[in-house]
Amino acid sequence: MAVYFSGRKKIGQLSVVLDSDRARIDCTIFEKWIDIDTSTTVRCGAPGTCVVAKTEGIAEKTTQTVERSIGTSLGLDDILKLKASIKDVFGYEVNWNHSITTTKTFNFEAPACGRYSLVVYQLVREYELTYFRQRRWTFRPDAWDKKWDRTIPEHTNTHDALPDVEEFDETCKSRPECKARDAMPNIYDGLLRFDMGKASFRVPYRLTSDGFEVQILKRIISFTFADYPAGVRGLEQGLTISVPVQVIPEPLVFLSDIKGDHVEAQVFRYIDPDEDQFRLPEEILTGITTLKDILALAGQERR
Repeated sequence: MAVYFSGRKKIGQLSVVLDSDRARIDCTIFEKWIDIDTSTTVRCGAPGTCVVAKTEGIAEKTTQTVERSIGTSLGLDDILKLKASIKDVFGYEVNWNHSITTTKTFNFEAPACGRYSLVVYQLVREYELTYFRQRRWTFRPDAWDKKWDRTIPEHTNTHDALPDVEEFDETCKSRPECKARDAMPNIYDGLLRFDMGKASFRVPYRLTSDGFEVQILKRIISFTFADYPAGVRGLEQGLTISVPVQVIPEPLVFLSDIKGDHVEAQVFRYIDPDEDQFRLPEEILTGITTLKDILALAGQERR
């Protein structure tokens, strides 16, 4: 489970001793989210496109760096040892294979007097490697000579989306033909994060008399609590909900290879890690939330 954050964050570091203790490689790992979509904001009923590229692994130029530069100092066994150490410490597989990119275009349309926007992020890990050799002709075990340093950026298969559709946008309301000049913007209680493992999205939500509803692009999806107090608490601690795939932003379905009619998601109230420390849930509440209805925004075709 990876939570979206802004900027570049240090995940950790480790050292691996090689060549019978005569060499050492230090590895510091950073993560950051990059915006990978293009041209995803339109207004006033205009059509638009969202172009995303599915890429996992490292670029061809980085592959050449690994093979030519790093490979001259590190053998295959050394690289495998480094990858295994990273997995043991951080719990994930390192993918330094040459990436293959697949691009797909998705069409959309803004509400007649509103705005359609969708931002898609991909998690990138950066490995800062520094290689040392033990200094010769000295009896000091801590005497090392730095030989080189390299950074390997790895595109992961973890993605996050932030869909944002306003039925009535201030820019559009200024047009004479707009019939919603006096319309007020929707009021929400915050953002919910739907986490499906390698894919997640954040959407506005508001509590209702029997549960809550979220807006995902042009749809309003309502959920009912079987136990209202437990349900409200669950938005802080974690709810497990079966989500119809049809309501998930299409680019995210493509990037994450989501299959079937429904997918299980863990749902939390989203807290920006830069503003408040992210807290892992103490429990995941299952079976107290039921999908109630899927509606289109006012003036939009129901699907």
